[in-house]
Amino acid sequence: MRGITRTGARRPMPALAIVAALCLGCMEDKQPVGPRLGVPQPTVELKVGDGCSRFEVRFDSAAGPPVLQEIYGTPYCLTHEIKLLSDTAAIFDPTTGSLRIGIVIENVGTRPLVPRVRVRFNADSVLRYNGSDQLVAGASDVLGYLPDSASSNGRIALYWFDDVLAPATELKVLRPGDRTQRRWIELRGTTWTARMRLKLAAVGTYQVVPALPPDSLPASLANTASHVALGSGTAGVFVRDMITLQFAGTATQAQKDSIVASVSGTIVGGRQFGIEGGGIYVVRLPSDPTHARIASAIASLKSHSAVRAVARYVLWNIKGDYLRPVDGVVVQPESHFRSV
Repeated sequence: MRGITRTGARRPMPALAIVAALCLGCMEDKQPVGPRLGVPQPTVELKVGDGCSRFEVRFDSAAGPPVLQEIYGTPYCLTHEIKLLSDTAAIFDPTTGSLRIGIVIENVGTRPLVPRVRVRFNADSVLRYNGSDQLVAGASDVLGYLPDSASSNGRIALYWFDDVLAPATELKVLRPGDRTQRRWIELRGTTWTARMRLKLAAVGTYQVVPALPPDSLPASLANTASHVALGSGTAGVFVRDMITLQFAGTATQAQKDSIVASVSGTIVGGRQFGIEGGGIYVVRLPSDPTHARIASAIASLKSHSAVRAVARYVLWNIKGDYLRPVDGVVVQPESHFRSV
């Protein structure tokens, strides 16, 4: 690389060297550059988002279906990044004392939510009213039924929404403005009254893509078990489930977060350069043995105006004998924003 002085012992280079497409055109020459494979740097920061909704349930004297209404903005239940809704009629079975509520989560924040996302029911938050709308004293025995986890006394129940996080898609990310698929939450007890208020709280996480790429590469890139041949007659391979991504210089933090989350990506490394966009991010996608996810992710990301370049992480075979310093695995930039 121009402007860089190398030090250290030199040794003959084998006739075949593996070099990687990382820079996507940001370098002019073809001299190999050794990546820094050391202590992993923090790549994606996870922060907590939360929200809360009260559901008022009114039981008809004629034993019809209960009437359910969401209540927001009360002093004890505020909506922040997450809002809980019911998109269908509630179901009550008087023989078992069971109330089933179809819950969907809406992301009312500005960042994509990623696993883990959970809804919490606390039996101590139940408020009961009689037919005259007077508060009934005493604790309720209404508990969460078949939760994913619960406290030892059963009064706190947790329901995970990770598997239904994305609306009608396999990607586990909830973008701003989207709602999850429905999950039924069931409560059982014997102290049901004419009117009740049930508090459900939700907690989730959202990822924050670093403003600059982490200036390191994961050692797993050199694992030949993750290498896939580009095709017959092509001197190179690509790394399964990995892409390289460069943002436009005008990309905002919210756009970066949303773009990476849109493909369920995780930042695992990168290189920093003094160019528009700050450098190149190395993004790991969910595992896909067919490699179709890489193609669909690249096609999707190319449509974003905030994306300057995106490509598979390609390793090229460069033939020739030359000397190089002893500085680890060799990488070679892929020029002219080449996407394959």
